[in-house]
Amino acid sequence: MPKQVGIIKLKGKLGDLSLYQTKDGYLARLKGGVDKSRIEKDPAFARTRENGREFGHAGSTGKLIRGAFRSLIGRAKDNRVTSRLHKVLMGILQTDDGHPRGARTVEGGDLALLAGFEFNGNAPLSAAVFFPWAVNIDRVAGSVDFDLEAFTPIEALSAPGGATHFRIMVGSAAIDFAQSSFVGKSAESGWLPWDGQELVAQTLAVAMPAGSNLPLLNVLGVEFGQEVNGEVYLLQNGAYNSLQLITVDTV
Repeated sequence: MPKQVGIIKLKGKLGDLSLYQTKDGYLARLKGGVDKSRIEKDPAFARTRENGREFGHAGSTGKLIRGAFRSLIGRAKDNRVTSRLHKVLMGILQTDDGHPRGARTVEGGDLALLAGFEFNGNAPLSAAVFFPWAVNIDRVAGSVDFDLEAFTPIEALSAPGGATHFRIMVGSAAIDFAQSSFVGKSAESGWLPWDGQELVAQTLAVAMPAGSNLPLLNVLGVEFGQEVNGEVYLLQNGAYNSLQLITVDTV
């Protein structure tokens, strides 16, 4: 591997050379790889093209799902959520037995495999929430009810140090994968004290398009805050907040 030894340190491309910095100093290498036009046309690269199409489809589907829950994901995510979701979607795509290789789709596979996906892998919902809940869907009316049973916060929630309050957040999205569109809505409980006072059962309701037969993705999460001088502030910029894709409903 050629090494740059001059006093002028270069990075980037210069003709067929790629110049870059490593822990061993500034290095240079010749441009390599197969020509793009050959990959696009040569029969020998048919598998490569197929893999590329499916990889791209999983990527665009992941972007669609993240967009449907953007407001909630922004409050509970890790820095690898995009790549982790893409990996799950590639696995779902491979369960599609109705299309040939290279044309398989996420919506043609087993969408139920999305259930349990954690948007914040550093704070999984299963390690924070221990109260019973249920999702009740009425497709005719277009209603999604998240029914939360009565619970005592200090017993049913594992809160990080410094937390004095929490709030439950829920969301639903009707996603049209074929048209790359969605209707996504959310609801939340408002700030509640993390203490030993039992909370009564409650329902957080989300309105979806009535009569829709699109897949419905449902999420539930919790975020924590700290009260200071009567005002509740998010704790650690949401690093401890959880959000899980809890159920997937298909017709």
